[in-house]
Amino acid sequence: MNKKKFCSFYVSDYHLLTILLPYIDEQIKNNQNVEVILEEDMIDSVKKYIKRNERFNTNKIINLDWKKNKKDDLKIKENVDVAIIVGKEDFIKKVNYINEENVTLKEFVNCYNIETLSNLNEVVKEHSFVLKTSGLCEFKKSSHNEQKRKTIQTQI
Repeated sequence: MNKKKFCSFYVSDYHLLTILLPYIDEQIKNNQNVEVILEEDMIDSVKKYIKRNERFNTNKIINLDWKKNKKDDLKIKENVDVAIIVGKEDFIKKVNYINEENVTLKEFVNCYNIETLSNLNEVVKEHSFVLKTSGLCEFKKSSHNEQKRKTIQTQI
């Protein structure tokens, strides 16, 4: 099965949650099994964010494991449809590599800490979609999108 790879870029936990929670909420409403793999704990940030934004499926989102994954526990469960991986570039590459053969997994959502990226253009080329605060956007090979990538790169 050909997996979709999405990317997202964040500067803080709250910025990431502003991007991710509407997407996760939609996946849960569509009966998709979601798993989150984190390089750093986010449980406190999630609880605070949810408390202020009650429009989400609160219990199901909080029940996702928002704690830091152990270094030897990076394998995604077999019944998961959507895997959300959050952290630095090396961590995300490792988790993607370990889970490439997972047959039930349909989507990787790789969320990169923008401050630790070595080359934004290379990361973008590896993904077909970007998840932003405005939702999911497909990368199309066009001069217009190339200009967007260059603009993003210059803003870092």
